[in-house]
Amino acid sequence: MSVVKAFKPQRSKAYSFWEGLGIAESDALVGNSVREGFTTYAYDQILARTKLSRTKFQQFTHIPVSTIKRRLEKQERFSTQESDVMYRLALLMKLATDMFDDEDTALAWMEEATYGLGGKRPLDMIATTVEFEQVKDLIGRIEHGVFS
Repeated sequence: MSVVKAFKPQRSKAYSFWEGLGIAESDALVGNSVREGFTTYAYDQILARTKLSRTKFQQFTHIPVSTIKRRLEKQERFSTQESDVMYRLALLMKLATDMFDDEDTALAWMEEATYGLGGKRPLDMIATTVEFEQVKDLIGRIEHGVFS
């Protein structure tokens, strides 16, 4: 009599997108991370992953340079509101990369004026939830082939 072992998928040893940024994986934990405030490590990882300069990061997130500098010097957590916009930036990066299956193409698209966004760049629309929802909607329409 042979013994049949149940299949157990192995967890990938490679970090997920979120783990690589120092942000919790599940929706509930991401919410907690945003509420508690992102660490300076998460800031550094988001900056590196998006390949944005500190100046461009500030331009798109509207987090004052003095605030960023203070948080980095004192190793303080970012506020809930600052973390929220940083989360939208990271999510944009993830959604665009998933859409194009290529990180470099996603980065280029994020900085291009886009017809479907009224000529705005996706990065210009991360500062508010309302505008970011428009970007997410556009990505969904592109992924499903809806161009109207």
